[in-house]
Amino acid sequence: MSTSIKVTSEFGRLREVIVHRPGRELARMTPSTRDYFLFDDLLSDEHARQEHDWLIEILRDHLGIKIHYFDDMLAEALRRRGQAYVRFGLRNAEAYRVLFMYKDHVPEGVDHERLSRSETFNHLVESVQRCLDAGAFRPGDPFQIAIGLWVLVHGITSLLLAAPAFPWPEQPDELVDRLVTDHLQGLLP
Repeated sequence: MSTSIKVTSEFGRLREVIVHRPGRELARMTPSTRDYFLFDDLLSDEHARQEHDWLIEILRDHLGIKIHYFDDMLAEALRRRGQAYVRFGLRNAEAYRVLFMYKDHVPEGVDHERLSRSETFNHLVESVQRCLDAGAFRPGDPFQIAIGLWVLVHGITSLLLAAPAFPWPEQPDELVDRLVTDHLQGLLP
């Protein structure tokens, strides 16, 4: 007798799934928290990862389900944000120059502390924190990592605007993608 595996969702056949491979969070599991998380027993980190990999192999290789890793999606979102930042700067070149490329662009009386609490920048810091919490990045200071990401995309944007005669690629998306991806690779655990 052969056994057939069928995986469905509330919408029918499951075609894609987002997964998270067990990581550092297993170390936070204690006898007192295991019941809260509905586990019968404490899990061995290695055993949990083996079972996860086995399940993913079945879903992907035997059932044809496309697998999306949550950690990769977090990093991908940051990569896309970097690309969008550069595209915005290039499409709004004059405004970008005025806002970011003049030495004395901050008017007198502006609260520098308030500038560091920018909603946009804080959103980037929060996104980096999510990557750190998920184990997508090696441990670090989310504020410092966010500054590094901003410096990268600002530097690319500024150079593309300030040195148009340089032989840049016709479509800078590939350059931006490569540099942002390389930077993110350096943050991986």
